[in-house]
Amino acid sequence: MLKRSFFLYLLVILMGGTLTFGLGCPPTSGDDDDSTPAGDDDDDDDDDSTPAGDDDDATPNTLDLPTCEGATVTFAETEPNDGEDETDLNVVPGDDGDVVITGTASVCSNDGQTWTGDTDVFSIEYGCMGDATFTLTWTGTDVDMDYNVVAPDWSEDEYAAVGYEYSTDSPEQATGAGVGGPMIVQVLCWEGSGNPEWTFTIDWTSAPGAGDDDDSAGDDDDSAGDDDDSAGDDDDSASATVDADVDGVPEQEDCNDSDASLGAISADGDCDGVLTADDCDDTAATG
Repeated sequence: MLKRSFFLYLLVILMGGTLTFGLGCPPTSGDDDDSTPAGDDDDDDDDDSTPAGDDDDATPNTLDLPTCEGATVTFAETEPNDGEDETDLNVVPGDDGDVVITGTASVCSNDGQTWTGDTDVFSIEYGCMGDATFTLTWTGTDVDMDYNVVAPDWSEDEYAAVGYEYSTDSPEQATGAGVGGPMIVQVLCWEGSGNPEWTFTIDWTSAPGAGDDDDSAGDDDDSAGDDDDSAGDDDDSASATVDADVDGVPEQEDCNDSDASLGAISADGDCDGVLTADDCDDTAATG
């Protein structure tokens, strides 16, 4: 069950007044295959599997930004950062890599519908994108903490990630596919005693490459024989040409691609070695 935040107005202001917070799935890109010819190994998603180094585990790079591969940045919150207006927040100096933010919730409370205690708001300047895992951990056995993340360049309609479970079990964790650009993070405490300490992390788990989904080494479509062995290929062409007997006739057009004495089917319909023009009956291998 989701809890509703009374800080939505702040987030709308920070995002230029365009964000609406209906529930739903993040925007996804369609299949990158115009058709499914023989040899096409990507007729549904971009990759048959997701090996280490794959550059499109989930969603292609729709923002056309570089990958998030910078150094990890650690940041300790400072008050005030309650989100009362667009300047009432902490600016985290990101380095296009993982981020670790630590802080303390001074008050944990709610009115049954919204958070009424301490809230901490952060702005992180990202100029990159990828697949990220967002995690909030905290101290205290009776504490229930929550968070949300918006990334306006990625979507003006959806959260990039939310952790709103009714639970005192740490952590709250969510993933975002193909997210990127500047982010606004909000950490809230729903209930609990004391002043729980918390840690919020953004971990870039994979990074789709800019441009074509399958144009770099390390993914599973970068070798000859599939139909993604060159940059810019959108998978609408047949697989690489095979000519095993090196007679100049492609395998699919050859009478026998292991016998160079037999040529194209179009020139020898019954594949008996006698050309159609010289064959008495080119529908039967009788000469």
